[in-house]
Amino acid sequence: MRQYSDIVLFHAVGRADLGLGTEEEFAQLETEFCELLRGQDPDTVSSILRLTRREQTAGDRAPLQSVLATLAKRGDLDGARVRLVLVSTLHVAHFAEAIKESLLIVPDLYGQSFEEIRIARSASLEEQDFTSAVRQTLSDVDTTSAQALAV
Repeated sequence: MRQYSDIVLFHAVGRADLGLGTEEEFAQLETEFCELLRGQDPDTVSSILRLTRREQTAGDRAPLQSVLATLAKRGDLDGARVRLVLVSTLHVAHFAEAIKESLLIVPDLYGQSFEEIRIARSASLEEQDFTSAVRQTLSDVDTTSAQALAV
């Protein structure tokens, strides 16, 4: 893979980031975890986003953690400035906010700090809405020489 100095990493936010399934029974935990993430305690933030709590049954590794580990192992992140764009609908915007705040509290949580973290809020799941949200979110960033990765 060609080495880039700038990487824009797009991540669609969802319950998997909190280690929670899609069943409605996880709604209360979802709210609780988001509140705990906003509490700004680095140990709590780390335990939730690394999926180490017993209530977290939807995987043993967060999606972002897995992707970053793979990219690092391949050397794709060596010397690169990485921008993270958390893409969300209005329904999961609170996840995106909580994750962004958490990654500012514990910047190297997944072994890679980010040059910048932005949130693209899409009005719906429609492609044109997502595209518009991403375009607006990155309107002031020169991405012509950056590698874009969607995860």
